[in-house]
Amino acid sequence: MIKNNKLYPVFAGIILIAMMVSGCGKSETRDTGESLEDMVIPDTDYVVGQPEENTVADEKKAEEEPEGEKLVFRDLSGVEYETTINPRIAPKEYENESFFNNNGWLSYNNGDYLLGVDVSHHQGDIDWDKVKSAGFDFAFLRIGYRGYSTEGNINKDREFENYYKAARDAGLKVGVYFFSQAINEDEAREEADFVLNTLSGRRLELPVVYDPETITNDEARTDNVTGEQFTANTKAFCETITDNGYKAMIYTNMKWEAFELDLEQLSEYPIWYADYEPVPQTPYNFEIWQYSNQGSVPGISGACDLDIWIVKDGADDLITKDQALSAIKNYCFIQNPDLEKMVDSDDYTISWEVGSSGDQIVVLYRSYTGALIRYYIDPSSGDTYVTEYVSGITDEEEKTDESFNVRDYMKGE
Repeated sequence: MIKNNKLYPVFAGIILIAMMVSGCGKSETRDTGESLEDMVIPDTDYVVGQPEENTVADEKKAEEEPEGEKLVFRDLSGVEYETTINPRIAPKEYENESFFNNNGWLSYNNGDYLLGVDVSHHQGDIDWDKVKSAGFDFAFLRIGYRGYSTEGNINKDREFENYYKAARDAGLKVGVYFFSQAINEDEAREEADFVLNTLSGRRLELPVVYDPETITNDEARTDNVTGEQFTANTKAFCETITDNGYKAMIYTNMKWEAFELDLEQLSEYPIWYADYEPVPQTPYNFEIWQYSNQGSVPGISGACDLDIWIVKDGADDLITKDQALSAIKNYCFIQNPDLEKMVDSDDYTISWEVGSSGDQIVVLYRSYTGALIRYYIDPSSGDTYVTEYVSGITDEEEKTDESFNVRDYMKGE
């Protein structure tokens, strides 16, 4: 349910410097299979000291641009850093004073919001019905990760399938994240392909999140990767995800925004921002704030990550033409499993086009039979009806008995 000015008090642990293993950025498994669950790997990659050379994404621009406003922020251990705010990046839309923390759970007093969690197999068995009943509405599930040693093997989270089914059965909105240790664009695309193959067209209500992180207390294959390369990797992953009909999102924190990622190049992708200060320190916009890694939630044993999603209303909820086109293709493939093979065959002529008619989105499917099938979509509700015209058989476009809601076939909504 969407909350507005409601508090859900519950006991939560005080945020500690040492991070417990849960959710994004938790300890992974080396390619040798050695367990690292006892090692502390912070979610948000805060490191004591100054950023290394050649890690600032906009370093090369500094000399030729006027001095911007300075921002001082601190990491989890209290070390302060200074960065220059980029005025070309969309500023934060939320009012810091509107966030209110009551015994560990946040509310937002100036708009609608949803509460969520993010989890990996480290959380073990989860009673998702209890999570939902406690007032949580969404969950990000780790779908997989790349090991951080030299080999960099990709692994599926062993609880993903259980979590996916049980969380959705309980009525939670679901998204996924992939813990990346890619060192170049090809590896980032490989990670995206792994996510796509694992999802295999399954529906997500929330985006697929790219989660690149720094390993702080062990040697890692990404130790010498520059900010420019991290940015290129992020673009490669997100483009691959969006090209296949899902929404993409980027997991980051203030240090990554200041010293690693070039957010100008990534402006089309929403941000899932991690920061365990009382209010978010970033000057830039985000959609979801991971505000604690020490949350206490009914149904989950031990600590877990807590998130708040400030829900935008109005046009942001409307279905876009690209989403409609992708959903109709998915619908057609489900109705006719052989159709996907026909599309790749030279023996058939099949195509889809998207346009509009008044307030409706119209997707035209040119069938291999010669029929012209049009799907008329209400971009607000998703309700869809179908017409058909076959030259020489029907005199005009005729409405069929076929109707459905296109949102049921959107891979990422």
